[in-house]
Amino acid sequence: MDLSVTNTWLAVGAISLAVIALAVIAALAYIAVAARKVSESAARASDAIEQVSRQVSPLASQTSAFLGDVHELVQQLRHTDQAATETVEKIATRVRQVGAIARSGFWPAIAAARGAAALVGWLAGRESRRDATPDSSRSRAKDQSLDKAAEARFAYEGGEQVRSGASR
Repeated sequence: MDLSVTNTWLAVGAISLAVIALAVIAALAYIAVAARKVSESAARASDAIEQVSRQVSPLASQTSAFLGDVHELVQQLRHTDQAATETVEKIATRVRQVGAIARSGFWPAIAAARGAAALVGWLAGRESRRDATPDSSRSRAKDQSLDKAAEARFAYEGGEQVRSGASR
């Protein structure tokens, strides 16, 4: 048996074992550095979260107080709206009641007053017809001549087809 081949294989095995050991050590060093960077990043993130929390806490309490005030205001407005609605409903009911009473109780009086007004108007018209003078017949003739002039102007301005269509 030749020991030179065995020594060569032992040397190759020792060198490969050394290379593997160096690779494992390098990997462990890289993992340690990465772990340290991750822990530092986590610590910085934790600090940032704490700072944000400290700055947001007063704002959160103010917002909570504001929302509480808004809630109270909404409750007051609901109460006011309910009271106003009830008041309007009461007024509408009263108006309907008064209207019903007025229609049923005052209707004969209103009818009598209208009848009396019509009678007075009729009597006044009768008196004015008795007092009619020949001057009123002149004014009627003048009105008729004005009507004829207006009708002629209407026909001249192109309104004849409208009248002829309306008389069909």
